[in-house]
Amino acid sequence: MIHTPKKSRGKLKPQMVKVPKYRKNSDGKRRELSNVEKGMIIAFFIYGTISTVSLLVGRPWSTVKSFLQRYYKRGTTDNLSRSGRPEVLSKRDKRTILRAVRKHRQYTREQIRRIYAPHISLPTFDRLLRQHNIKKWLAKKRPRLKVEHAKARLQWAIARRDWTAEDFQRVIYSDECSVEQQPAGQQRWVFSTPGEERWHVDCVNPVKHRQVKLMVWGCFWGK
Repeated sequence: MIHTPKKSRGKLKPQMVKVPKYRKNSDGKRRELSNVEKGMIIAFFIYGTISTVSLLVGRPWSTVKSFLQRYYKRGTTDNLSRSGRPEVLSKRDKRTILRAVRKHRQYTREQIRRIYAPHISLPTFDRLLRQHNIKKWLAKKRPRLKVEHAKARLQWAIARRDWTAEDFQRVIYSDECSVEQQPAGQQRWVFSTPGEERWHVDCVNPVKHRQVKLMVWGCFWGK
């Protein structure tokens, strides 16, 4: 039974308040009451009923009632300690690992774990990355362009920005390629999230060697 002062009882108008939408976690489980929600329940219950508080906070009626019973019985809003093994990673450890992964994208899992979190195992490290949707992706490849090369290409594109398709068809485009014999390079993997842009920070710049075996030249045009 929940007892509150009768003098403080009043009437609230829940239709005048924007009711927040209750949401569950991504895994389908109900989330715990935050400290803000606990304070709102206690404050609203002084002037209203459990049904009114449930509407205002956006939580089920049973959740509000259960919390109020525990609060008036224990005299505190803190949750009891749970049974079982406590979590290995603290909030500080999680922030450190996530910051290191985003800073050193080309490091391996073992390198980051050994440097920033040597007290945890690789499965624990992988579990944290999965929770934040971070995976290893194959690094993109792009040519090693200098600043003057990029400026020249930009000027060329700006000078022809008003060209039509017929204008480009009247130009002959040529290029040459060297077929070289060189050892196959190791693929590079980087930490990233799906959809994250990786062109500027996580790219591999292939270097051409001078052991030219064969030169190939070709050209094409629109007509």
